[in-house]
Amino acid sequence: MAESLSQDETIRQQVLALEAQVYANPSSRHNVGHLLADEFWEVSATGEKVTRDVLLERLESSPIIIDDYPLDDTRVDVYDDVAISTGRTVLRGRMPLKDATEQVIERSNRFAHVWVKRGDTWQTVFAQNSDAPIP
Repeated sequence: MAESLSQDETIRQQVLALEAQVYANPSSRHNVGHLLADEFWEVSATGEKVTRDVLLERLESSPIIIDDYPLDDTRVDVYDDVAISTGRTVLRGRMPLKDATEQVIERSNRFAHVWVKRGDTWQTVFAQNSDAPIP
């Protein structure tokens, strides 16, 4: 039993490190493709079903300049080769406007990600995002 708890804790740390990889470096949003399984899809904060390809295209073409994207209130539950991570992010950034000014953006999000281990690699297969109050 203790060995299982230790293994679950190792998995929790691995998944939290992957989550941090996505949110800690604002430019990393362009490099998350390897973390998304081919069959990945998400339900966006607006209720839209978004496929892996559409998500990656949107991330690549987004003009938003991200200044800060902290991740907190995280939890990872482990079920053998499946892990479910939840948490909150607060995106703080700027959107360039046509008149050469910038619009300040701040929005909070609660998420749930389903991760599956394939070989030695964890990939997310599903995400659910919901708008949340800014803390």
